[in-house]
Amino acid sequence: ATGLSKKEKLVSLLDSITIFSFKVVHFHFASWYIFRLHLTPNQRYKTIV
Repeated sequence: ATGLSKKEKLVSLLDSITIFSFKVVHFHFASWYIFRLHLTPNQRYKTIV
């Protein structure tokens, strides 16, 4: 029973790490997208290339 609870703790820890990293990645992409929206079309083209 003890090993199972340790495994469950590990799984929940991995779950929270995964959710946290997804939030960080999503925030990064969202801020990058908002940043690109404020650029002029010419500058936007330069950031893509």
